[in-house]
Amino acid sequence: MELFRIADTEKLRIYAQVPEAYAASTTTGLKAELRFAEHPGKAYDAEAVRTSNALDPSARTLQVELQLDNQRGEVFPGAYAEVHFKLPSSTRTLRLPANTVLFRAAGLQVATVDGSNKIKLKNILQGRDFGKTIEVLDGVDQNDAVVVNPPDSVTDGLPVRIAPPPEPDSHQQRGQQGAGKS
Repeated sequence: MELFRIADTEKLRIYAQVPEAYAASTTTGLKAELRFAEHPGKAYDAEAVRTSNALDPSARTLQVELQLDNQRGEVFPGAYAEVHFKLPSSTRTLRLPANTVLFRAAGLQVATVDGSNKIKLKNILQGRDFGKTIEVLDGVDQNDAVVVNPPDSVTDGLPVRIAPPPEPDSHQQRGQQGAGKS
């Protein structure tokens, strides 16, 4: 039976689980921002000091150890934190509006329009969710014409007609023309 428990509270270790899609980007020295419920509106800087270098086979995550300088003793050991990693941006990813994604039994899909004006459903691998947009890691490229707000009934090979972009109304045009005159 223990009589005392001693903790060094000047440097705290924080353990976080990083999803598999970001494991390769998570390296020693990676910066993170921590937020604690007991300190609303305040963020604490931390740094990754080591990783497990292996994915957890059941959760498909990488365990990362962060270190937080806590010399002022503001954060208690054992507290829960919200961790925001500052991952390097990838030039290979795209962002799509969230209202382009179809949730199907085959997984996440987007409807694209091919050269013959027919629907082609494409499976995608989602990265980060930014609310109104999502990061797409794989499945579409920047040249794909993606359908916004596709109906649930959309299927491969469905013929579509591309609507021309809306023309500005004449009232707007007059207002824009007169804006530069004095």
